[in-house]
Amino acid sequence: MKEDGIRADCTGVGASLSCCADAGRWEEALNVYSRFKDSERLKLDSHCYLAVLKVLKASGKADAAYAVVADQANASVPLQQETYELLLECAVEAGAVSYTHLTLPTKRIVEISDGAESLRKNVKEDMGDR
Repeated sequence: MKEDGIRADCTGVGASLSCCADAGRWEEALNVYSRFKDSERLKLDSHCYLAVLKVLKASGKADAAYAVVADQANASVPLQQETYELLLECAVEAGAVSYTHLTLPTKRIVEISDGAESLRKNVKEDMGDR
């Protein structure tokens, strides 16, 4: 972007992440994320973080998903319902080694063993009707 004189914004970064993800160019997507995740001038939105979770799952790096969601929470970016569902899928795919609990933004802890329906119910309670 910089080489082409294009100023990075959240929409452009999100589009780059999504395009790389859709094309199977996972390392490039993760490089874009790494470049912008700690930027003081640009705040990633929930769509950007969701695209990164999709990349991690598709590229076989599902075990890194919780760290991305933690980055999102630390940046005070709201989580979408799809984020919770994808995080649960990543936990299952990663063998749930480091995923014995999921902490929702309200600090409620959900046991993964409760299953996806329990998680969806708690997410809806946390997010309200959207």
